[in-house]
Amino acid sequence: MKRTDNTRLPGRDELSEILEREEYRPVAAGKEDVHYPEFSTIIALLGNLDLASDLFTEDVPSIHQAVARGDVLLGQMVGKLVGRELDDQTGSLLDDCYDYLAEEDIPRPGDLIFVFGGKTPSRPEVAAKLYHQGLSAEIWMSGGNAIYAQDTARTEADIYREIAVEHGVPMDAISTERTSITVPDNVRASLNRLDEMGRDIKSLIIVNSPYTQRRGWAIFKKHLPDDVEVYRVNCTTKPEFSRENWYKQEHTLRVVLNEFMKMRASVVYNTA
Repeated sequence: MKRTDNTRLPGRDELSEILEREEYRPVAAGKEDVHYPEFSTIIALLGNLDLASDLFTEDVPSIHQAVARGDVLLGQMVGKLVGRELDDQTGSLLDDCYDYLAEEDIPRPGDLIFVFGGKTPSRPEVAAKLYHQGLSAEIWMSGGNAIYAQDTARTEADIYREIAVEHGVPMDAISTERTSITVPDNVRASLNRLDEMGRDIKSLIIVNSPYTQRRGWAIFKKHLPDDVEVYRVNCTTKPEFSRENWYKQEHTLRVVLNEFMKMRASVVYNTA
């Protein structure tokens, strides 16, 4: 059964469809054996919950196995956490996981402001704010629609462009990539378009939700030379997804913890 949202990982058939539809781009030269995600925070949390961490510590043969095992492990973690009175240690480990995902940088001027596609309107709002601060003269909106939302009338990039224009950004200062279906696809499809345009990007500001920031950054780092600067800026998020609340209900637990499963799958697939 195909998903209808991002609280679960895709099944085998859906994952195969995603991999077939995503754009190809080789990783940056010399980075074939370099991986940017680090899993000590999730491993510590798994230990606290008396769950096995071998998904993150041992070799996994394929992305299909990584995703299937990640979905099972996600369910086990949620089962341990939902409705549980958390002790201070567990609460601290949950904070560590969120803080790792949400790490950001002091924004500096960039060749463009890159906005990951999604449904969060504060992403283009933050991009508009950065634009008006003079940190870049161009905003790049990336995103078609997720694989489970292909019948949506407008693309995420088009919706985000409209929001940025409503916040005072000139239309000609916004570029769009309107076909990508995943975070890795956002990165690879956009870099491919920039290459086709003859653009030589040496620095960019990436705008994402706090809990998805690490994965997007890791994929950019894997596909860009080390001399390209990548500055992370988080948007605001719904209260239920905040650092103080994300672990208090099943839906948000699944979405945030899923980021670790997706990052592990990206490492196995050698895209992060």
